[in-house]
Amino acid sequence: MKTRLCVLLGLVLILGIIVACAPAPTATPIPPTAVPKATTAPTQAPPPTTVPTQVSQATAVPTKAAQPTIPPTQVPAAFNWKKYSGTTIRVLLANMGYVDYLKPKLSEFESLTGIKVTFENFVEDQLRQKLTIELAAGGTSVDVFGSMTIQEGLKYEKAGWYTPLEKYVEDKNLTNPDFDFADFSKGAIKISQVNGKLVGIPLYSDAGLFFYNKELLKKCGADVPKTFEALEAAAAKCHDPKNGVFGWVNRGKGAAATSVFSSFLYGMGGQWVDSSGKPTLNTPQAIKAFQYWGDMLSKYGPPGSENNSWPQALQFFSTNKAVFWAESGQVAATLLDPKQSQVVDKVGFAQIPGGQPYAYGWILSIPPSSKNKEAAWYFIQWATNKEHELAVLKNGVPASRNSAWNNPQFKANDPHPELTQEMIKALDTAMPYMNPPIIPVQEFRDAVGEVIVTAISGGNVKAAADKAQQDAVKLLAGQ
Repeated sequence: MKTRLCVLLGLVLILGIIVACAPAPTATPIPPTAVPKATTAPTQAPPPTTVPTQVSQATAVPTKAAQPTIPPTQVPAAFNWKKYSGTTIRVLLANMGYVDYLKPKLSEFESLTGIKVTFENFVEDQLRQKLTIELAAGGTSVDVFGSMTIQEGLKYEKAGWYTPLEKYVEDKNLTNPDFDFADFSKGAIKISQVNGKLVGIPLYSDAGLFFYNKELLKKCGADVPKTFEALEAAAAKCHDPKNGVFGWVNRGKGAAATSVFSSFLYGMGGQWVDSSGKPTLNTPQAIKAFQYWGDMLSKYGPPGSENNSWPQALQFFSTNKAVFWAESGQVAATLLDPKQSQVVDKVGFAQIPGGQPYAYGWILSIPPSSKNKEAAWYFIQWATNKEHELAVLKNGVPASRNSAWNNPQFKANDPHPELTQEMIKALDTAMPYMNPPIIPVQEFRDAVGEVIVTAISGGNVKAAADKAQQDAVKLLAGQ
């Protein structure tokens, strides 16, 4: 027994000597706490929720000295769309082509982010009424809403219903690098700002353009005008009412005319209000613009122009009965549709002669009362991404992103490059004041409309402008 014990002890002693003399392993496991010291600082730290489980797995496995691995914290992390998974947001928008495109794709957003969307869309006036009721009552259920700054921007901003979005755009943890804010056109950003604040992201943007009938213009021997004087001369030369052709068509129906009229007002040096906010409806520049608008329609437009808005003007131009027309770019879709237009191969596009292009459109905003601002921002980024902007442009909706208009695939298959070129130019040079930049917009437009109707009917423009000025001063005094 004693002999066996001695043998066993001898074997243990020999084994210990062998282990002690064995060469050291080439690498030893790195304790978890050593990882931060071993790594270099990443250029951008990933969101906290993106990698904790990956870090624990990586630090639990020893690395080999001959084939070192890069800890996950050194690899630029992809944008974390799942950061607010489980959140539910409520989105309220107006009926429009872009919305029709987005609705069937909401499930894609929900799958991408894990954010549930309650989506509601209404006609414009119903949307404004609903938002006014809910936001004025301090409700917290609205997370994203649509608005037009030219219509209700100042009202909403004064009421405190817009969350400034600059901080979201600049936050690298909240904004996908692919969002590329700089890609939006200058005109689109202008209509997304109120009092210098970015209050929304443009969903789509449109601008004023000039349309002319190439065939009729050639027939009367006139050139495409580039100034107000040239436009009037060409309209007079091409005006042929006996044969059912009018030199000029446009809006003349009071307040409805103010939108397009603004381009001529600004082009002649006028404006709606001065830098102090005082109305400027009876300045020499404004009176000149009113008189020009009235003369053009009374001399070279169809009878009863004071009763026409854009649908009537569209009817004249699309049926080959008008030579010149200025209107928002979206009407081009109808003019180029052979089922609705007789001038598909005859219509030309240019900048409004002598005028200042105007821009308008819908934006997506977040109310300060929202409890899900970050998830709402995720929705806005997704809704206005480059893929969607390009898709709606192909469907005839003017895009807000330059990349959509300049997309090689779009340009290669663009059947109307002239229209594209002129729209890009207009969006980059447009002013955002198609409507007066005041809170009681509609009442102000009514006052302006009275002057326009007076000018078309041959009345005293100066007297009408003076009255409109007095009415507008009283109106703004009570806002």
